[in-house]
Amino acid sequence: MQALAFWQAVTVDRADFLETMVSFLDEHGVLYCVVDGQAVNAYVDPLVSLDLDLALAAGEITRIEPFLQAKFQIERFPHSLNLAMEGSKLRVQLQTDPRY
Repeated sequence: MQALAFWQAVTVDRADFLETMVSFLDEHGVLYCVVDGQAVNAYVDPLVSLDLDLALAAGEITRIEPFLQAKFQIERFPHSLNLAMEGSKLRVQLQTDPRY
């Protein structure tokens, strides 16, 4: 099983949320990095999680939030913007805390 197929099976991602999110960020020229649990996968045995935490370059969320609202379901919290997509159990959290 390829990594993407495994990821989609675990996250029940029938909407291709992961690919849509990465394509969206690339299309809009957003500078980002993977943080938290999924980032650890680069160094240890794979961690299975329904969360994808991303840190965006300063000011990027303000610039792309209108585009995000048109494409994803959004819930705002004090230090994050959480995205969802119908047909997927994957949850994407964009960090808004300026410390990141």
